[in-house]
This record gives sequence, structure tokens and C-alpha cells, in this order.
Amino acid sequence: MSRTLSDKIIDTHRIENSVDPDYCQLKIDAVLGHDATIALLADQFEARGYTIWDRHKVLFTNDHFSPPANCERADISRRFIEFSRAQQVERLMLDRGICHQLLVESDLCQPGALIVGADSHTIMAGGLGLCATGMGSTDIIFALATGTTWLHRPRTISIRLTGSLADNCSGRDVILELLQQLGEAGGQAMAIEFSDDCSPKLAQDDRFAITNMAVELGATFGLFVPDEVTRDYLLARDGNCGAFTLPDHDASYH
Repeated sequence: MSRTLSDKIIDTHRIENSVDPDYCQLKIDAVLGHDATIALLADQFEARGYTIWDRHKVLFTNDHFSPPANCERADISRRFIEFSRAQQVERLMLDRGICHQLLVESDLCQPGALIVGADSHTIMAGGLGLCATGMGSTDIIFALATGTTWLHRPRTISIRLTGSLADNCSGRDVILELLQQLGEAGGQAMAIEFSDDCSPKLAQDDRFAITNMAVELGATFGLFVPDEVTRDYLLARDGNCGAFTLPDHDASYH
């Protein structure tokens, strides 16, 4: 059966004992966490005697309360750092920037991957041709402890972008226009697959701006079909680029 990009990524990560093809347990490639959410789950995680399934595949940063505005927020930041160090998180990035921006600058973020994060804008990573979604603290506990998550397979909306942007426009204008057309529930619980047929192609920063706000449409995933722009970004970031997962040319869309 012909498949969309998100269907292929889900099928690649699906654990075989998942009986239902539409609601299944999936292996994850990375977890993103920040101070505000990780501090909420630290006590429960430790009380259950859990350890992080793979310390190399976790990226934590203290972006929400950096610097903390009061004693309460300073204590949240302290608890987050204490937990991260106790769990020996290898990618602990303190006072380095916004979590979802740090994610796309990390080699954890690769085309075809499945990433979950403790921030709704984790979805931004889909600009590199992968499935990324935000979750609450309970789901993140499970992901950190097991290296897996449960997801309902979303239907896919295909959006093909053509033409060119005016000099005073950017990817932010594109996603705001889509919000105006589709409404804030226009992509609810769906994957939004963007194909860039523009001339010239959108810059990678514009793509990140678009997928960042796909969650404002209610989407589970917002992802660009990877191409030469993706390749150039990865070559500049990592010095190498692997093969891309692509949707089938005759895939069926919602």
C-alpha cells in the first residue's frame, strides 16, 4: 500500500507486538526536555526507581527559567539540574538557548527519525523530514524509562507550496496564512506533510518557522519532505548526510 512520509516513519519505528496498526507502540530516537516539565516528573521518575533508557539520546536544557525570575522558579531550575546530573544526561545544555532550536542544531535530529519532547514546539524538528511531537510529563516519564511511546497513527494532510515569497515575507507568513485558511483545529491530530515546489526553494529557517507552528493547527506532526535544502543543512551541521525517507508518489492523503 502506498504510504505518506509519516506512515513510513511510523512503520519503521513500530514494535512488532503492537497488534493494532493504527494505535501502536513505537521506538523513539530521542527525547527533548526542559526545566519546567522535567522538574515536574523528577520525583515520580526517581520514586519508581527508573533510569533513562539511553543517556546519549536525551537533550535537556533550562530554557524556560533562564535566568529564573524568582525563588520558586530558581528552585524548579535547581531540581531540573539536580535530576539531569543524577541521571548522567550527556547532552545537558545549560543557558544555551531555546529547547526546540537546540534540538534542530543537534545531530540527534535526523531525517526519518521519531522524536518526542516535553514541549509542544518539539514539532519544529519536522522541518528536517522527521516525525516530532510534544507530550506531557506522564508520557515523557514513559518515554525516558522505556525508549518507546504509544501513538495513534494520524491521517495526513498534504500541502504543496509553489511560487515564491515576496522580499518582505517569510515562513512565518506562510503558516499564519494557513492558520487563517484552516483554523486552529484544521489539522487536529493529523500529520501535515509539506512539499516545497517553490522557486527558489524555501530556506531551512523558513521551513522550521512553518513546522514550529503546525501545532497551532492542532497537528501531531508537521514535516517537510526532505530534499536538497535538507541535505545542505545537514552537510553544514554534521558534515555528512544519509539517505532520506520519502513518501510514495501515489500516496493517499486525507
